[in-house]
Amino acid sequence: MTHLSSRAHYVLLLCVMVAVLTAPTKAKAQDCCYIPQGETDHVGPSLVQLANGATVQGFFMGVNNNLGTYFNGRLTEEGPGNQGSNTCWWNGAANNLDPQHPAVSGGTWTVGSLIVWGGTVVQSNVYNTYGYDYVGVTTTAVDYVRTNGPGNHIALPCTYTIYQIMYISCPDEQDTPDYAYNTHTDTIYAKQVVNCRISNDDVCETTNYVTP
Repeated sequence: MTHLSSRAHYVLLLCVMVAVLTAPTKAKAQDCCYIPQGETDHVGPSLVQLANGATVQGFFMGVNNNLGTYFNGRLTEEGPGNQGSNTCWWNGAANNLDPQHPAVSGGTWTVGSLIVWGGTVVQSNVYNTYGYDYVGVTTTAVDYVRTNGPGNHIALPCTYTIYQIMYISCPDEQDTPDYAYNTHTDTIYAKQVVNCRISNDDVCETTNYVTP
């Protein structure tokens, strides 16, 4: 579950204090770097239009705080959290398909940008929203685990777990504080794949996929 780090609490508290103490001086209050209080997740498209991507799910996110801060135009960036784990892994598995310690890829997004899929705007209400964050493993990896896992003592379902820290840029570009600690899980079943993005809320999407 997402939580604010002590650093995030400090930044938010500091901004509130400065805003209160310097209310008559508008320019001074604008120097603050307000941050979101976590994220809310929403299911977008699966990557059926990309090669081997039918078992990868897109999510778009809302970022808000109780001050009603306008975050559009600010850059969000993901970084690795704790070391990932993988109950689908076995000693000798192909690392590009079945890594022992899966991790985030290092994506960046601009809050408030139109969310486009296949040349079509699919999310136009982009106030304090960004995306897509793609969660999942490719059908090639799913097929690999289903085909080779049982012979290497891997029982289904098995799960890739990835830890993600989210950062957001400050208006003065001086700092990039963290604001959310998320967990991604990709669970492979015999005939389904379930991808979850766990932040302030737990949002999962199930894809029916049978290995040919």
